[in-house]
Amino acid sequence: MSHYPKTMLILGAGFSKNFRLPLTSEILTKGYNKVVSEYPNFQIMFLIEWLRLIGGRPFETMNYEEMLSRVDLEITYISDYSDKKVKYSLWKLRDSIIQVLWEALNENLNQDDIAQLDRFFTRLSKPVGIISFNQDLLIETYFERRKIIWSYGIPVSNFTLPRPEKSEVQFLRSKKQNNNARVSPTFNYYHAKNPAYILLKMHGSFNWQFCPNCHDVQILPLVESGAVGRPYKPIGDIGRLCAKPSCMEKIHSQSAYSNLIVPPTVYKNFDNPLLRNIWEKAKRYITKAKSIYIIGYSFSSVDVLANWMLFESTLENNCLKEIVIIDPDENVKNNIERLIPKKYHPIIKRENSLEELRTGNL
Repeated sequence: MSHYPKTMLILGAGFSKNFRLPLTSEILTKGYNKVVSEYPNFQIMFLIEWLRLIGGRPFETMNYEEMLSRVDLEITYISDYSDKKVKYSLWKLRDSIIQVLWEALNENLNQDDIAQLDRFFTRLSKPVGIISFNQDLLIETYFERRKIIWSYGIPVSNFTLPRPEKSEVQFLRSKKQNNNARVSPTFNYYHAKNPAYILLKMHGSFNWQFCPNCHDVQILPLVESGAVGRPYKPIGDIGRLCAKPSCMEKIHSQSAYSNLIVPPTVYKNFDNPLLRNIWEKAKRYITKAKSIYIIGYSFSSVDVLANWMLFESTLENNCLKEIVIIDPDENVKNNIERLIPKKYHPIIKRENSLEELRTGNL
């Protein structure tokens, strides 16, 4: 892109809530029930792995954030990670929790959803930068349905071909292949050179996968999105393998590629180079924005990195004309005011919902 977008959207879980996707407090119940309904054996195996990790406390007494935070801390700091049995058990449990997250967020858009998104996006002055803290595929699914030109704002070399048939077990890295999809409309849009929208997903996405060893990233067509490394079902899901010889070895039949997502937990890992690149780009975009719309993201005190990014980027911004907060929580405005220069406080306004923005252009 030759110039920066002048309008920036910052989206949190509250934006997706408009389309029946759950908030953090609702993920465990919604996602777990969906997984168990499809794979009944999941319930037994999940319970066994959880009890192996944490003896007396039932997982039902914890929310999603507490559960995954506990597992991540075990993996990173507490457990004997040199023991392959412990290592495999912990990652098997973590994969199960990620599966719960995916199932909770895996909702189809209906016609009412499309109509509401139409009303919202058709009023935006293009091009638009979108900073999303959600891992769901709501925005890109809408763009694909409406054949809107858009981009993830990441190098084209990261895109991979659609998955071969299950009998084809070897995957080659996309950098050594042509980036032409077999049959996938996604590829017509998300690597566009002059997009109407640039979607920066700060916490990753369920159609992004990476090799934990060399950090090679693959961006998949939306039809192939989902959780990888599922420990119980389906058995035939072999995943993708990195083509580097040093990365080809599989541990306990676990796929080499993992989901490139940063789940909603206390412990957040942004070591992946692609994610760091996205955060740097998001900051640059905010420094040049004339309008910022914050929808369903509270910038709470625990989101340290996001808070710092907003503080630094608005401090460097000399052309900001308006900040619009779309959130029913009145306290969000106070959170934003604590993070931005006082000279911008008079240009902040708040609306309760998307439906209140009925007139004018964003």
